Amino acid sequence: MVAVKKKAAKKTTQRKVAKATTAKVSITKVIAAMESDISKMQAKLEKVCAKEMSTAKAAVDKAGKKVAKVAVKQKAAKAKKAAVTAKVKAKKTPASENQLVKAAQVLDSANQALSEVQGELGLAKDALSGLKVTVGKVTAMASASNKVAKQWSKEEEVLENARAKKAAAEEKKAQAAAKKAAKAQAAADKKAAKMNAAAEKKAAKAKTAASKKARPAKPVVKK
Repeated sequence: MVAVKKKAAKKTTQRKVAKATTAKVSITKVIAAMESDISKMQAKLEKVCAKEMSTAKAAVDKAGKKVAKVAVKQKAAKAKKAAVTAKVKAKKTPASENQLVKAAQVLDSANQALSEVQGELGLAKDALSGLKVTVGKVTAMASASNKVAKQWSKEEEVLENARAKKAAAEEKKAQAAAKKAAKAQAAADKKAAKMNAAAEKKAAKAKTAASKKARPAKPVVKK
């Protein structure tokens, strides 16, 4: 018979799956990160507010200058119409009536222009007022945050002092215990040395006695 070779069973190796480890995050690190983020956000917000305030003030100034410029033209148009009206009343002619119509049109345009720039000025002032409220809110938030930060710092300092005091007390206690243990060990060593010395002395004495006992007796000489 021909021997049939048996196929060797395949070895199956199980891969060990590493357990997911979750790193422990210290609460102190979390608070420090939060404080850093808040500080950065406050700085960014203050920068944006300062830029927006500058832009809003510039818009109000620009609108104010436009109003002043248009107001001068409106005043001149009004004065011209009044003069033409007086001229027409004094002597009504087709030419003077045409001048009055043109003067009225110029004044209407000036009034409309003045109304428009005054509207722009009003919007610019409203925007500035709203921004001032926002800036005030941001300032109040920053002030509150700084107040809380100072309070936290004070409490942390108190806690740190308490920890230092406790650590010093424990260190003092440990030193006292070590001193006591050293003293006890020295006493034990001294006692052991004394006992060893006594034992050695006793052993030496016993050895001497045994040695004397083991010596042969001297023969008695008869006279």
